[in-house]
Order: sequence, then C-alpha cells, then structure tokens
Amino acid sequence: MSPAPDDLFVVTTLFGKRVFVQPIADYEAALTVAQAFANYVQHPRPIVVKLLCLTHNEMTDAMGVDPATLFEGQTPEHEAEWRHAVVTACKTALVKSPLVAVRADAMQLLMNMGDMTR
Repeated sequence: MSPAPDDLFVVTTLFGKRVFVQPIADYEAALTVAQAFANYVQHPRPIVVKLLCLTHNEMTDAMGVDPATLFEGQTPEHEAEWRHAVVTACKTALVKSPLVAVRADAMQLLMNMGDMTR
C-alpha cells in the first residue's frame, strides 16, 4: 500500500520478520529493493516480502518498538544507521507534513531520543 500522509516509516519484512526500517521518504527505493529481491531469489516456499507504511503510533504500538529501547542490543554501526533513519524520518515529517499530529509525533520521538529539546 502507498504511504498515507501521516506515515513516518516504511518497514520491510521478510517472512514476517522486520528487516529494514527506513524514513517514509525512502518508500520508492524500499519498494524497488523488495520487488527486485522477491523476483531474484528462488526459494522452495514462496517468499513473503511486505512493506508496511507506519505512523509513529503504529510503529510503537503495532510493531512493539519502544523509543527508549530502540537501539538496544545493536552494534554501534547498526545503532548509528537506525538512529540516522529515525532522525531523518522525523525531521522530514517536521518539514514536509501538513498534519499537526504527525509533526507533533515526530517532535516527541526526537525529544524521546534526545535528538531535540524544546
């Protein structure tokens, strides 16, 4: 499904497992990679690759992502990648989203992560 105006993230899953979390601005690139992967890989059972476009609340509630523990257990390199993706998604929403609620969610997440203060 295409992103909705209030989506902040695109999550790529493979066989139901979260593989990538990217800013919603990277949706087209994520779609291209998912399609190429699904077309290229041959597997004995069907490959299920899904792209989920999520709001901040959906990310925390439905995906079970807690901003306080978002980077827990990651290597420093992976933590830097995740942090960059999340910060980019939130800052993009702050600048581009016409919806006040989306901008508020993005600001709250940045504050929770310590990347922005009031």
